[in-house]
Amino acid sequence: MSLAKEQLAAETAAQITAGNGERDALMCKAEAYEQELEQARCAQARWSDENDTLTANLTAKKATVEKLHMQIEVAAKSLASTKEAAEKVAKRLTAEVQEQKDARQHCEMRIQALEP
Repeated sequence: MSLAKEQLAAETAAQITAGNGERDALMCKAEAYEQELEQARCAQARWSDENDTLTANLTAKKATVEKLHMQIEVAAKSLASTKEAAEKVAKRLTAEVQEQKDARQHCEMRIQALEP
């Protein structure tokens, strides 16, 4: 082989070797990026699962709050009617006590009138 051909073959071989090195480096980078991408996909799946769980918990808590709100409203209405009934009973009992006091006073006055 001539010197020019040998030199061209050597340069070509060097370029191929350099190209193979670059290819190998790029392949390593590509594998690293693929691993990062897979990790990101796994993280996204975990986040999605956690988000679904949190959303379900939030929905359940909202339902519980709404149920408690309705129970509070029912209790408030019941308390208001109980208070109203208690006020009526208190008013009636106050009137009865006053009637008894008046009757007692009337009886005491009659007894005093009958005493010598």
